[in-house]
Formats: sequence, C-alpha cells, structure tokens
Amino acid sequence: MSLLLRIFTGKRAQIVLYGEKAHRLCHTKKREFMKKNMGVFWGVPRAGVGVALLALFAFTSVSRADIDIVNSLGDTIAGEAAVSTRPYKAQDFSTIVSGQISGVILDLNFNAAAVTAGSTLDVYIYNATGSGPTGIGFMLGTITATTSGANQYSVGHLQAFSLTAGQDYAIAVDIALPGSPTVAWEYAALNSPNTGTGGSFLNAYNSTNGISNWANASQQRLMAVTVVPEPTTGAILGIGAVAIAASRTLRRRITAGSKTNT
Repeated sequence: MSLLLRIFTGKRAQIVLYGEKAHRLCHTKKREFMKKNMGVFWGVPRAGVGVALLALFAFTSVSRADIDIVNSLGDTIAGEAAVSTRPYKAQDFSTIVSGQISGVILDLNFNAAAVTAGSTLDVYIYNATGSGPTGIGFMLGTITATTSGANQYSVGHLQAFSLTAGQDYAIAVDIALPGSPTVAWEYAALNSPNTGTGGSFLNAYNSTNGISNWANASQQRLMAVTVVPEPTTGAILGIGAVAIAASRTLRRRITAGSKTNT
C-alpha cells in the first residue's frame, strides 16, 4: 500500500471514530438532561419524603368515589309507616363526611291506585337535632309511583345539597296523597344493620305539618343516602406542596444551567 493511501485510510478511520464519540456524547447528555428535568414533573426528585406523602394523600383523597352515608335497604322489614294524624315521615341520620348528595333511595309501598294516578311525592332534607328535624325542609327532589307494592325508589330531579361533617340531618316526605291512592314507608327495627360507612342512623319522626311537633317513632326507615366527598384540606395542601417543590427544583436547574453556559 502506498504512503498516500495509508495516510488517507488512517484519516478516514479517525473521522469515523470521532463521529462515533460525538454521537455517544450527545446521547449521554440528552439522557442526563431528561433524567434531571423530567423528574421534576413525574417524580419530584429531592423534594423530600414529606412532599411525596402529601402528594400521595392528595391524589388518593381527590380520587375517592361516592360513599353511602347511611344504607338500610337490605334490612328486614318490620312494618310500614302509613298515613296517620302525622303524615310527615322523617328519618334522621348523622354524618362524618362532608360532600354533595349524589343519590337518595327510599323503600316505599304504593298501592295500585297511586300508580294509576301517577302520584308524586316531594322529598325534603332538614337539619336535625336530638329532637328531630328543625326548621323548614329543603326540597331535594321527587318520587313518582311506578309499581304497586314495596319497591326502592331513587329520588329524581335531585337538587344540589351539601352535607357538613358532624351535622345531623333528616330525609322526610309527606305521604298524605289526595283521594284513594296511598303510600307507606317501609321500616326495620330500631338499631338494625347499617351498611353505610359515612354516618349513622338516628331516630325516625312523624309530624302533623312538617315544621314542628315531631314525635319519635322508634323505627329505622329503609333508605340510603350517598354523597360525593369533598377534597380535604390535606389534599389541597398536598397538591400545592408538589407544585411548589417542582417549580423550585426546575428554577434552580434553569439558573444553574444559565450560569454554566455563561
């Protein structure tokens, strides 16, 4: 091989070698950049264990599904709260969860005449104390008779209403229907099982006018109340902590990069 050819071949090999080194260096730098900066958004590196725990708590709290405050729909029926001199029937309950009501179900028994007439009941919610509902109820929605006999009815046209943890409430209906149609509210024995996890059943009450003179009925009327829990303060703080930590970490890296470049 001539001297000129050997020189040319050697130079070409060096060029290829330099090209490969440059490619590997570029790839390594890119990978390090992604690892350092993308971690700000996905892992929040070096933000601390406290922030990570707050973030976990936050996202877990926000993603919670609807929960039953109280639910007695599976209890053994002990009787029916029918029309009497006190047609306003109420069931009190307590709650340990704050949130907007997303569903109310009552176990009612309409007769055939009520179904034929398409009878409608207004469903109310009251604040309550140890003596029963207080003040004037807020209309939650309506129930329309569709099938004779005892059936579970979901309250339709549900209006927005939020429960506050630690407060007692009452669901109430006026079961005095005009004419021959009748309806009764099924009930179980007092202190029957409650499958709800967000509160407890209290007493049932009857009233003549739905405003005062609530009399204790010593029953547990069949119903379920479901809410969408509100995000807790801890969840909000957790989300804020993650955002602040990510912002500060990214700012430090951008500043450090600027100083290095200068």
